[in-house]
Amino acid sequence: MKFGKYIEINADPEWKEFYIDYGKLKKSIKLNDIEGFVAILDEQLAIVNKFFETTSETYSIKVAELKAAVKSAKKTGGKTKRKEFVNVYKDLERLKEFIHLNFKVSR
Repeated sequence: MKFGKYIEINADPEWKEFYIDYGKLKKSIKLNDIEGFVAILDEQLAIVNKFFETTSETYSIKVAELKAAVKSAKKTGGKTKRKEFVNVYKDLERLKEFIHLNFKVSR
């Protein structure tokens, strides 16, 4: 399987616009445009980094809120938000795969 197809298949559709654009990079290499390649790679890595930072911050806040809810539930004997924990875990796994795939493209 060609690498571009591998990326297309494995990229999270919801976050597709935040992945490194492998096609742009490949095109600049075919044109033997090293300066263009470096500029495109820097631009694409900035997009990935901004998305990762924003998303990580969002999930850090969610985890802190869930920890507080668990602490409160323990004190009051209430139910924990198990489903929310599972959803955050799944989203963090998606984020891990996002980083992993972008790392493969950038090396």
